[in-house]
Amino acid sequence: MGFNFYSSYRLKRRGDKWHPSYYFQINGVKAVEKWMKEIGFTSHNQLTKWKVWKKFGFLPPYTNINERIALLNNIQ
Repeated sequence: MGFNFYSSYRLKRRGDKWHPSYYFQINGVKAVEKWMKEIGFTSHNQLTKWKVWKKFGFLPPYTNINERIALLNNIQ
């Protein structure tokens, strides 16, 4: 589909068991905008991150979904 990305695998612990975790990373504004246009997210958590970044030009670190929704709705 024409995306350049970095992918990796690691083991994450949940309780007393280890589970594989796969992830990928897309870098660059144009690449992320292409991803959102062609594929997008269904996760509200990821969508709020995208919307805050689009609105403000950055994403404040360590914000939770409720804080991001408040930012998007201009609630202090």
